Amino acid sequence: MEVPHNYIAQARKAFTVTYLWGGRDINIKSAATGKVYNVQYASSIGAEVGDTVTVIIDDSERWITIINERTGSSAAITGVTRR
Repeated sequence: MEVPHNYIAQARKAFTVTYLWGGRDINIKSAATGKVYNVQYASSIGAEVGDTVTVIIDDSERWITIINERTGSSAAITGVTRR
């Protein structure tokens, strides 16, 4: 099977919101590894501590989208740092 040239591989990873910095800046903890990341994003997703969020990561390991599973809201990720 041939893969189309415009195909972009993506992974989805689950996290839990652990801290709200205010605005569009939160800490999230990986369900798989326990690592904590600070994430900034472009528009409100209605995050609350304890929410499960899904992060879409491209094949270059760039975090591109965050989705709040409780609200269904999503936003483009503008910054990520490991805590």
